[in-house]
Amino acid sequence: MKKLLLLAAVAGMTLAANAQDYTFTQLWKSTDVPASADNRQGFGMNGKFYINDKANKKVVVYGENGLTNEEFNGSANCGINRDQAGNIVLLAGTFPGAWGSGVEFKVINPETGDEISLEVPDDILPAARIDFLGVAQVTLFEDGAIYYTCAGAGNIYRLGVTGGETDYDYSYAIPVDLSADNMTTVHAYGEDQLFYNYRSAWFIFLNLVDESIEVDKTVSTQQEVAPMKNSSNGAFAFNFDGKDFIVFPTADTKTNYRDGMAVVAADDPNTVLLATDVLATGNPNTFQSNWCNAEVVDENTVLIYHYVPGMFMEVYKMEKAAAEVLPASISLNIEDGQEISLKPGETFQLEVTVLPADATNKAVTFSSSDESVVSVDENGLVKALDADKVAELKRRAAEEGDQVKSVTVTVTSDADPTVKAEAIFNVDYTATGVEDINSAKTVSSVRYFNAAGLEAAQAFDGVNVVITKYTDGTQSVAKVVK
Repeated sequence: MKKLLLLAAVAGMTLAANAQDYTFTQLWKSTDVPASADNRQGFGMNGKFYINDKANKKVVVYGENGLTNEEFNGSANCGINRDQAGNIVLLAGTFPGAWGSGVEFKVINPETGDEISLEVPDDILPAARIDFLGVAQVTLFEDGAIYYTCAGAGNIYRLGVTGGETDYDYSYAIPVDLSADNMTTVHAYGEDQLFYNYRSAWFIFLNLVDESIEVDKTVSTQQEVAPMKNSSNGAFAFNFDGKDFIVFPTADTKTNYRDGMAVVAADDPNTVLLATDVLATGNPNTFQSNWCNAEVVDENTVLIYHYVPGMFMEVYKMEKAAAEVLPASISLNIEDGQEISLKPGETFQLEVTVLPADATNKAVTFSSSDESVVSVDENGLVKALDADKVAELKRRAAEEGDQVKSVTVTVTSDADPTVKAEAIFNVDYTATGVEDINSAKTVSSVRYFNAAGLEAAQAFDGVNVVITKYTDGTQSVAKVVK
């Protein structure tokens, strides 16, 4: 007989999960649920909830709009779950009370309606009552296993399945030193692990190892979990994005029965990624159940199902947060190498294109290398110096022999300051008439002299020396180019 060693361990956790890495969206919630007394366990799959109605021995299916037309054979017991392939698994033993000889599990393909029964060998009958089921291993229509336990048993029972039938050689009791009751669930997790949920307050991962039935006492300890964890049934583990997560029932204190739900990373159970509101002011049902499970849809998405018997059912979508796409380049509405000429008071509107098109943050900041000559606002409107300051600049330009001022406007990505674009603006402050020299004084005469010393009343082509006399007796001399 093939034996297994159970080692308590946290499963395959190599990467930490942060709240900002994931988003959670409630897809729908419905209070149209069956009466709790006969519908004690259910699970979510394919966007719907599958619930065993033990009074009518039917599996009923609920969706966003309530009860659907789908229906399958059920059981007089409470327990219902699925195998890892998505087949419905039902506990067909006596309820309430310990199982008797000849008890079976039912397995139903929800797509075809095909059904098989798996007899439980007498030597692995549980010693006491069992009410609920965990997820079964692989596909029970072919090869797999069902794991379960009961109050005071000191065992995890394994029902082996080969070729869609009970495999008596691979069905046995595995001694364990773990607390259990009739509501404890044992879930197959991956290929070689179990997720063990003891209702009263904790859960652990167990590793399955061949050729031994001993328990490693050094690691077989109860794992403390998030402080919101309460004593209801319903915790579930799932692997997503290379990490292990647990979705479990919560309350406003750790020891009561309420209707909340939370998601944590298994390696950091005290950092809550999702927590729903606790609405119930008392125990929603008499059997302390608040069922949570998850369905990995693809590499980016998980559906999280939440069924509180007697209250509601809801579905959340958990998604990987979109990775930040940084800007790679900035282009402007000017040609490469082009310089823009402006006259005092003129404006130019910069138009910015940030690539790639799906960059997460396309915001940019504009700046001028000389705000005394060229300003630029937050929208990229470039403006040469205001008209009331032009005369002073023209005088300064004439005196310095520098009638054109070049200013660089820089456009910088807010997301990545190394990504930027520049535009050069040339502002021409050449004096072209008496009124440009000094509008605050009255001019009495203006004389122009060329390089040969000739004088004229109008400017010569080329370089001019301009002598301006004012009525107050002062004069100014400037060099200008026509």
